[in-house]
Amino acid sequence: MELAAGLADLGHAAYVIVFGSFLAALVNAAFANGGAMVILAVTSTVLPVSAIVPMHSTLLLGSTASRSIVFRAFVDWRIAGPFLVGSVVAVAIAARIYVELPDRVVALAIGLVMLVAIWLPSVSWRPRLRHPWAIVGFIHSFLSTLFAYGALLHAIILNTGLQRRQVVGTMAMALTGMGVFKISGYAINGFDYRPYLAVIGPNGNFFVAGYDSHNVAEYDAAGNHLGEFIASGVGGLNRADGLAWGPDGNLYVSSFQSDQVPVSYTHLRA
Repeated sequence: MELAAGLADLGHAAYVIVFGSFLAALVNAAFANGGAMVILAVTSTVLPVSAIVPMHSTLLLGSTASRSIVFRAFVDWRIAGPFLVGSVVAVAIAARIYVELPDRVVALAIGLVMLVAIWLPSVSWRPRLRHPWAIVGFIHSFLSTLFAYGALLHAIILNTGLQRRQVVGTMAMALTGMGVFKISGYAINGFDYRPYLAVIGPNGNFFVAGYDSHNVAEYDAAGNHLGEFIASGVGGLNRADGLAWGPDGNLYVSSFQSDQVPVSYTHLRA
């Protein structure tokens, strides 16, 4: 009941993201592929355009990391190792490009990626190069960093002759590493993850910005929902997208759609 109440205060976005993350993990566990498209579809409906791709990587990391741990004995490092080498180079380049792209370009590209992923025929190419996986890692990671979905690794690894558990473990390890690189790359180049994280207050409780519900919710350390710390719309709060506690004991809240630009104000709990 506490969890349900908390999700309700955060708006329908929380329900959508939680359900989408569960479904993506289920799909990935069953088929080793497909979860990325589920998360992309989900985040496209509830997050600001500029946050879709960076948060896509974050939401997938738990699923890929858990599979890489479970199937670690089956990882083919002849594939995963070179892939990660190519990946780190690609992310270093593409993350810088991404943060400079206009929202309209990002939105159009995401739509095209989803259409291509649905209609793209299967790739039957078997790598014949001596060391193809660094190239695959670079291309896949470059596309994924810009548009959330690389697709190349998934299509090619199925034609390598690896057993099912080897495919699952190798893909999971490669994508986990790529995910870590991408999250780091976005953060280094200026994307702010803080609005999408809970902050801890002076009383030890957690405070969560409700972007969709225009409020700030409070939880104790056990995860119990304590109610609204700032009610919906108070002080002109519209699209709460960032929290920070100041040294003066006040909670500063970034309100994305107030007066057309992000503004901050303070609220002190009585």
